[in-house]
Amino acid sequence: MINMPQRDAQGRAGAYGGRKNASAYARVKAGTGRFTVNRVPLAYYFSTVEERKVALFPLIALEACGGFDVDVHVQGGGVMGQAGAIRNALARALVKFDPYLKPVMKRHNLLVVSLELWMCTVHLWSWHCIHTHWLFAERQQDGGTQEAWTTQGPQEIPMG
Repeated sequence: MINMPQRDAQGRAGAYGGRKNASAYARVKAGTGRFTVNRVPLAYYFSTVEERKVALFPLIALEACGGFDVDVHVQGGGVMGQAGAIRNALARALVKFDPYLKPVMKRHNLLVVSLELWMCTVHLWSWHCIHTHWLFAERQQDGGTQEAWTTQGPQEIPMG
């Protein structure tokens, strides 16, 4: 089901996005291709081409680099984290601007906050739940060894 565009009275659509510790708010409107980050042109804010590619990827995927004016406010995190947050916020704002762009964004996994972070969180949570008792058993009364549980099973560790 395709939703209606969510634009304000000036024809702009905005959305939040995040990556690692960085968060961004992107506002998109039809225009000439102006792209500012914290009121600074993109070329001055990001010094390397890789950072610019990450931030511009939603527009590159749409082949519409000159069709939108984008204003982004970003804070926190490192440079690549900020570029990823801008990418995520821009993709969401473009979908709010034109809901028919959602399949393209989903095809390029642009609407996912951070797949690596999500998988890591799920893995650590399940590992913690299953393996909380794996740290160390209590010291045995009779000798100088301690039983430890590892991924290979129980092992004896000398205590001397």
